[in-house]
Amino acid sequence: MSTANPAMMLEPVTIQTTSLYFREGSFWNEFHAANEPKDDGFVVTFASCRRGGNLRVGTKTHSSVSLGEATRVFDKLIASKLAKGYHPSFPDCGPRPAFGPGGAIPEAI
Repeated sequence: MSTANPAMMLEPVTIQTTSLYFREGSFWNEFHAANEPKDDGFVVTFASCRRGGNLRVGTKTHSSVSLGEATRVFDKLIASKLAKGYHPSFPDCGPRPAFGPGGAIPEAI
């Protein structure tokens, strides 16, 4: 019989996540960020895709940091995108395009 704590066997839970969208003329960009547990701390990850481009992924914290530091980095990242004109939903910037393989948006839209 196993004595492992079942709660310790669950997958880590994302602490914060945000999706933002930007449209200016024919230019579209979709941006996603997350504050996630990793090792003994947290990392801030992001994914971004432009119309016709490939999905770009990365991290804003190059190693695990404290929850407080990761939250500060996450909040600063989201504030910078909002200041550039990103919106938290597609209705604020027009209809959402259908992203295809590799992040490409079909030109027929």
